[in-house]
Amino acid sequence: MSSPYEVNCNSEVTDDIKISIIKHELFNKEISETSSIKCLTIHFKNISDLYILKVSFTALFYDAQRNLVHTLEQDLSDFEADAIRVLNIETAPALTNIIESYELIIKSITALPKSVATGNDMVEIFKHNLLIGADPYDSTSTSGLIELSIGAIALSIRNVTDKVLSTIIFNAELYDIDNNLIDMIRHEEYELNPFTSRAIMISSRKYAGNHAVSYKVNIVKTYTSEKERVQIRRHEKSILPNGGERISGLLKNLSTDKADSAVIATLFDSKDERIGIKVAIIKEIAPGSIRRFSFDYYPLCGEKTKSYNVEVGSINNV
Repeated sequence: MSSPYEVNCNSEVTDDIKISIIKHELFNKEISETSSIKCLTIHFKNISDLYILKVSFTALFYDAQRNLVHTLEQDLSDFEADAIRVLNIETAPALTNIIESYELIIKSITALPKSVATGNDMVEIFKHNLLIGADPYDSTSTSGLIELSIGAIALSIRNVTDKVLSTIIFNAELYDIDNNLIDMIRHEEYELNPFTSRAIMISSRKYAGNHAVSYKVNIVKTYTSEKERVQIRRHEKSILPNGGERISGLLKNLSTDKADSAVIATLFDSKDERIGIKVAIIKEIAPGSIRRFSFDYYPLCGEKTKSYNVEVGSINNV
């Protein structure tokens, strides 16, 4: 039995979050051979692009003279975008012969902040989502929410230019359910060829804390092989048996010509004060090839290297 007083039983919009009521019905439901109850069934669809945590409803029931005789409140939780959910509201048996119509009101909607991944004129981000599971590299992980013991944002990116993109620098921000920033991550991708796509993950290495439920990703900077001819692909510091320190790594020539390069390492102590600079000249790196570099450093008595950075620059052949 449908109600003639179906006020507000169409669509309700709260803060631009849309819930569409696509079907509703009030009918008698038998609970025994001698008694029945009034049951209100409503089919909802999330027509927004947000994941809705909770929708709170109030159902008002009226008699034939439109006197309010009963009020019930009920919630729906975990409402994915484009999903359809069904809400069943049952009244007391004593009201079965009294209730003749109803009104349904959407009181509030709690949704997750929208996740955004923004490319630029050189890189398209055409797919992105959070990964679920304790380890994003676990093959059993699926799309959804993650816990920040170890987590990741999965993205599919594409080089939309005819140039080799030598370095793409991403900035990723993770937010909790209250839209608080809980992690900020810098991520670099290397050597993305023209009109080529790649699946990547930007991982958080927090081992405790809140749940990430949304994110923002943007590209900070993009370099082409025309500007970044020689690229550092890897570097590390190791301790030598005699107490010295060795900084070593790999270079790759991304250009189509031979290249000479200077690798500059700057070393810092625990107070972030510079305690040394080392330079290595690597000559005649063949196009597309990888060359190793290394140099040793012996701190002065009482000094100890806490951190370092490595930069590379091309040397123009004369």
